[in-house]
Amino acid sequence: MILLIKLLLAHFIGDFFMQSQKWVTDKETRKLKSPILYVHVAIHITLLFIILWDVTMWPIILIIGSTHLIIDAIKLITQRESNRRWLFFVDQMLHLLVIISVYYLFTDNTFSVDDLLTENNLLLATCILSCLVLSCLVLSCLVLS
Repeated sequence: MILLIKLLLAHFIGDFFMQSQKWVTDKETRKLKSPILYVHVAIHITLLFIILWDVTMWPIILIIGSTHLIIDAIKLITQRESNRRWLFFVDQMLHLLVIISVYYLFTDNTFSVDDLLTENNLLLATCILSCLVLSCLVLSCLVLS
């Protein structure tokens, strides 16, 4: 479970704390031609190496980094003003799905509903949802201003 928390922490730091609005605007304007898109993915990969601090986990880092680039690229290509907020949610859900899938694929943990509904997991889910709601509120404030 600690590995999953580290993977999620790296994602939230990379997507919300280490990405300015100026970067988001540059990516949305220049799309795949934006060097910021690739810097953003490099930051995610670097964060994963630093937070995991285990070179043997390179397959996890490679999968999460490459899928992050693919998900962000598809979002940028398909994004319009009318679907921007919806795509933000889809983007975050896909990143979380990849992280959780990689966690279960590369660990001895098995998925079971009984294991899912523990107090710690519900607390983790509450924290994740709170971060998503907070990030949506911040995004809404930035869009409205």
